Amino acid sequence: MGFFYDYFNTNRSVIYIHTEKGEYYAGERVTGTVTISVTEPMHVDGIFLKIKGFQLVSFDTTEWRTERFGPKATDTRQVAYTVNHCEKDAFFRKRFCLYNQRCTLQVANYVFPFDFRLSEDLPGVFKYGKEGKTPLAKIVYKVKAEVAVPEWHKFNLKHTQLLNVHRPLNQKISNAMAFKEQNVTFCCCVSKGHVNMSAKIDKNAYAPGETVMLRLLVDSRACQVDIDHVSFKLIQSIDLRVRSRSWSWGGTIVKSTTARIPHGTKTDRGIPLLLPRDLLPSTSSSLIDCTYDVQVLLSIPWCSDVLLRVPVQIYVPQLYDYQKDFK
Repeated sequence: MGFFYDYFNTNRSVIYIHTEKGEYYAGERVTGTVTISVTEPMHVDGIFLKIKGFQLVSFDTTEWRTERFGPKATDTRQVAYTVNHCEKDAFFRKRFCLYNQRCTLQVANYVFPFDFRLSEDLPGVFKYGKEGKTPLAKIVYKVKAEVAVPEWHKFNLKHTQLLNVHRPLNQKISNAMAFKEQNVTFCCCVSKGHVNMSAKIDKNAYAPGETVMLRLLVDSRACQVDIDHVSFKLIQSIDLRVRSRSWSWGGTIVKSTTARIPHGTKTDRGIPLLLPRDLLPSTSSSLIDCTYDVQVLLSIPWCSDVLLRVPVQIYVPQLYDYQKDFK
């Protein structure tokens, strides 16, 4: 606010929000305090706490239009142009009154506790892309404490803090298994038998930085060709929506490859896959979806590959004790 703030507001009182934890899951209770240090008597109309969750999506699409380039009506051509699609949606709002009396706060320190519960269906915090560029997708939560000041020439006293809200696990953590049997056809027409593949991963949900352990059983006793290699991948899919338009991206985040499997054998292998520590969490909202699949691929030369997919969730655990940072 610069000059105007200094000119109209000479009160140097301070307001500060402190939550009991640094991270919360949807459906959890949020507790904390609002502390106000009053340096000179201050008239107030009330003290309020506001919580807001919003999502922002921005991406570009290529559109086509018809333009004339000559004197004849048939002298037309298709010209490409870029259209930006952007939407901001405040999907969660709450307002609490911490102190509802009009009064004058004398010089002192005041502490107002707060306690509220988050909705259970909230998406987790999320950010994909860079500010000022497209595509960009983010989910943000903010909590703001505000002292309403009645004097027209003074600004309300405010403090805003980001609130880290994470999506809880969709289901209990357990093993995930999948099985597939596929005929092997050489050059799309010559049968070379069939392959059975069974994949078992140790969990159906992981935190960034953890290791996915795959146990792979491959039965190629009825197959007449070698399996060149086995690829073990984590595939990320991001889908953004703005009204009738959409943008999608899917790609390999991390990959592990094993050696050749001879035909006519039955193989049991354990394959580790270390996940990046900066991996985005799974999330789902009206504008943003981020999902993950574990993919196991048997690559057979001159034949169709054998593909198996197992969906997994990437979640954010409680990584540290927030209160220790303030002791």
